[in-house]
Order: sequence, then C-alpha cells, then structure tokens
Amino acid sequence: MTGTTAHVESPSRWWSKDTIAVVTGGNKGIGFEIVRQLASQGITTILTARDESRGLQALSALKEDGLDVLFHQLDVTNSKSIGKLATWIKAEFGGLDILVNNAGVAWSSLPDKVLAAKEVLDTNYYGVKNLTHALLPLFRPSAAGSRVINVSSMAGQLAAVGNDKWKQQLNDEENLNEAVIESFIKVYLKDRAEGTDTVLLMPSQELLETYGNYIASKAACNAHTRVMARDLANRKEGEKIFVNCMCPGVTNTGMSHNRGHSVEEGADTAVWLVLLPASECVTGKFFLKRTDRGFLYIEEAHAPIAQPKIPQK
Repeated sequence: MTGTTAHVESPSRWWSKDTIAVVTGGNKGIGFEIVRQLASQGITTILTARDESRGLQALSALKEDGLDVLFHQLDVTNSKSIGKLATWIKAEFGGLDILVNNAGVAWSSLPDKVLAAKEVLDTNYYGVKNLTHALLPLFRPSAAGSRVINVSSMAGQLAAVGNDKWKQQLNDEENLNEAVIESFIKVYLKDRAEGTDTVLLMPSQELLETYGNYIASKAACNAHTRVMARDLANRKEGEKIFVNCMCPGVTNTGMSHNRGHSVEEGADTAVWLVLLPASECVTGKFFLKRTDRGFLYIEEAHAPIAQPKIPQK
C-alpha cells in the first residue's frame, strides 16, 4: 500500500467522526503516518507527543491538509502526564475507542548500562502498560469493540531470548502474567548490572550492547499484549476490547537510520488492525504485513538489512 492511505476492503465501516483514537509518539515517523491515515478515514484522532512544540508542528502540518486532528502532550514514562491525558479525554469526549501505543525508543545515550536499559524499558514496556491501564476504564461500549494496537518489533520474538527457561515461560500463554514479565525484566537488569548475559545469550557482547535493551523491552511488550488480551477476552458483547501487537518492518525513519520501506507501508498493518470490522477481529496476536506471525520465530528478523546503495554519478 505504499504511497496510499489504508482502506479496509470489508464494506463494514464501523467508525465515524465520533470515534476517538489516541496515537502516542505521533509527531513523526510511523506515528505521524498512523495519525494521518486514521484522520483521513474520518476518525477524530488525538496526536500525542512528549515534546509539545514538535507535537504542535505536526498538528499544524496535518490541519493544513484539512484533517480533524487534536493534540495533547504526553510523556508515557511520566505518571502525571498520563493522568492529565486521561482526565482530558474523559472531560472532552467521555472516553475513547482506539489506542495505538506507538511511542518507542531504540536505544539510550545514558552511559550507565542499568539506567540505559531502564530508559528503554520505561518507554517500550512500562509506557505501553501504564498508559493502557490508565485509559482502560475510558474505553466506550461499542458493538464493533474497542481496539488497542501495540507497535512492537520482530526484535521481540522469543527466538531472541536464548535462555530456554525464559523463552518457555514467556510463551506459556496460560500461565503468563505480569509477575512473570517483571521477573524476566529483573533478571535482565541484573545481567546489565553484573556485565553478564544469562537471559538473551546473544552471540557477541557487541550485539548485546547494541540490541539487548530493545529486544528485552519488545519481548516484554509482546508478552504484556498477550496477558491483556487474555484478561479482557471474556468481556461481554458490546464491551469487547481487541488487543494486538504488530511490527511495522524496517521503515525509513530515524530509528532505522533512514533505511527500509516507506512510512505508509510501516503504518499499514496498524491502521488495518484498527479498521477491521468486529467480525474479523482477533485478539492477543502478533502481526507483520497484515499476517499473524506468532510470537516465537520470524525469519525476516534474522535476514541482514541491505545496505543502501551508493548512487552512481
């Protein structure tokens, strides 16, 4: 769908201007494109960003295109900021219907290894968890069901967790819970503090330093998606909340060093999941290219990223 706005082929258009969507990290990259595509579908979309000035610049650009977008500042790592957003949504709209947890970081510049790991985890895992739980009471009853989409990564596949014990525990959906995820994080942080690698068992120290925090945070995010989906699965008809995660693939943004496919393609699966009619919705799944790929192993994650070609003179 490169270069176009996503459309669902089903004739069941369940949303309207009264449908409220919140997108975190919406001031640039994939988040900005998700906001653009949802607003283009006629959904009232709230763009959030940690930096207010950048968020307002993004809002201005979208409004110039005639899109119905609003802005609210949000730092997903700050409980007061999360609370302010929740209070504002309740006062302005009475609730919401869609949450796209897109805000994320790939690395930290902090020199302390433990603090650096915590910074990545605070955004990619705890930010998703804490915001979703804060907004959960505000999801409005709907015959179509509400939608939570967590923008994750192939890096969080369980094949990247080399310790078989943790791999098994994180893949044991029946017994998986927040305590298991917290234990996984605790041991990973202990590794970081002691300079060991008992959890991920990366092939080299260089790979651990480069990708370890991101892998651990996305593995935790994926596990949280499964826990939430399972815990919400028994809600009665009219109050369903579908919770899924997806990978945008290597997308041409700053996080991927401007390599990969377009932001339109990167945003496509998230928007597709949002717009699906209730009859086609599933919950607790991991999607890549509109396909349920499971949580264990994704072959593309092990394929080397092609280096950009040097243009010929």
